[in-house]
Amino acid sequence: DADWAKVWVDWISTLPEAQRPRTVAIFTLNNPFTLGIQKGLPDQIASAGMRVAVNEVYDQGTTDFTALVQRARAANVDAVALLSYFPDSVLLTRTMAEQGLKPKTAYNAISSGLPTWTTDLKELGEYAVTSVQVWHTFPFKDVDRLARFIQDEFKVDFIPASAGWAMTVAQVLQAGVEGCGRVDQDCIAEWLRTHPVETASGQLKFDREGIPEYFLALAQVQGGKNVIIYPPNLATAPAVYPIP
Repeated sequence: DADWAKVWVDWISTLPEAQRPRTVAIFTLNNPFTLGIQKGLPDQIASAGMRVAVNEVYDQGTTDFTALVQRARAANVDAVALLSYFPDSVLLTRTMAEQGLKPKTAYNAISSGLPTWTTDLKELGEYAVTSVQVWHTFPFKDVDRLARFIQDEFKVDFIPASAGWAMTVAQVLQAGVEGCGRVDQDCIAEWLRTHPVETASGQLKFDREGIPEYFLALAQVQGGKNVIIYPPNLATAPAVYPIP
């Protein structure tokens, strides 16, 4: 979780230095997943030469974000991270528009990857960015098969995050069982530590602690649809920056 938003910071670091944001506001839902993201993000922001000017945690059920947004506007932030789930991210985005907070880039943990983002927000949802691990345009193992299945069964033209994660886990487990030739937890774990596995999330290599190499991509809403803007080898469109 601590590295979930790192791809956003990595992308910002590729921008010309004079054009990068200088100050960031982080709004975080009091929830294990989003708090995990918040734990890593301030240090990543600092390492990219930016400063966290506002870092606020709010409780579930909050229905008025005016005060939080006003703090960010008073701090004159030019980047915003919404570490929250869909209803809160939508309300925060609307509140920013109402309060005249116009960041150069707006990141959210997951919400803008959902098709209802643009249905609910329309033009207000344009140019938001979010992290993705599996996407229907990626050239990785079985991505095309998974995309067809999702389209045929659920009439959805993208791969939901949970489906991509499930496919990746299944591929890793299958590779481990086939590599060992039997269902043996210790054997599978040891085999995975010494063999790369091709998955819908790309090639995974696990270290001795069972942690794979870091990989996420960055999607941006453009014209009501998400496109991949980073990393360059997976990009399907150039980034729109700063937000018009």
